[in-house]
Amino acid sequence: MFSYNDVFMKNYEVLINPVHTSQYQHHYPTYLYNTVPHLNQQQKGEQISFFLLHTKKQCLEATFHLFVQHKAGYSPGQAPFGGIEFAPELRLEVLQFFWQTVEGYLQKKAVDSIQIKLYAHCYHPENAQVLQYLWLQQGFRIIEHNLNYHININATPLSNRMHLSEKRRLRKCETLGYKFEVWTTPDFDFVHRFISQCRQRKGFPISLSLEAFQHLYVQFPQNFTLFTLCHQQRVIALATGVRVNADVLYYFLPADDAGYLSASPMVALLASMYAYGQQQGYKLFDLGISTEFSLPNHGLINFKKRMGAEASLKLTFFKQYG
Repeated sequence: MFSYNDVFMKNYEVLINPVHTSQYQHHYPTYLYNTVPHLNQQQKGEQISFFLLHTKKQCLEATFHLFVQHKAGYSPGQAPFGGIEFAPELRLEVLQFFWQTVEGYLQKKAVDSIQIKLYAHCYHPENAQVLQYLWLQQGFRIIEHNLNYHININATPLSNRMHLSEKRRLRKCETLGYKFEVWTTPDFDFVHRFISQCRQRKGFPISLSLEAFQHLYVQFPQNFTLFTLCHQQRVIALATGVRVNADVLYYFLPADDAGYLSASPMVALLASMYAYGQQQGYKLFDLGISTEFSLPNHGLINFKKRMGAEASLKLTFFKQYG
């Protein structure tokens, strides 16, 4: 019997570890953590990359990268998230075909489990919902469900969305003369030590070595920017802004000076980073998760909400074979 879907599916081919893909355009949103340079420094065992090629249009409509170590597959290897990138208009049956091809190949390689950390739903709500449906349908289970907080960037000043208490703290920082700066040539020894001291004070030791932290800035100079809040010549708060793509600015490794906690310098730093995001044309300011292994950090959640942030889920999926 003639099937439209059979004819339609003949337009697609899954490329596995192709030597080059630069000759093809891609029709889906991409993120820093799934680019070749970032994947190259994530190394965690063998990397396997899958690309869905529309053979008539000669364009890529989906991609998935996995790292296999001791028969266990991980997406990402070492990054905030991995998962499938795909064109929003891609038909569900084509996405299912792509994923079945991925799983079939991995089972032939005797991979016995897959773990996938997806981006927060706010990055692309529709695609995130589709992927959640796809993986649950294919026998995955959710092993982590974290709350991620974000602020949509538009023409409105952040202060218009902030709780009254945070507005008062922002005005206090302005009255005290704290200055926001982009530190173009950071002293990485100082910055890493500053972050380490802050995180130890809060009971969250930094897992990123000085060398690894500096490497991110050297390897991705267009994606990593250091923002500071200073009182006179003293750094009292800082954070890294990560350009995840043209739409998303990620708030990474924030830290503050214990001697200035009463003035809440992070309020002013966040407001200034939001204004920077407005100037640079970003649409989303990602403040990161406020849970750890699905358990809530109530203080952090409440602070982000008072700053005007909204919640969305960031899920990790797992499947065991055999």
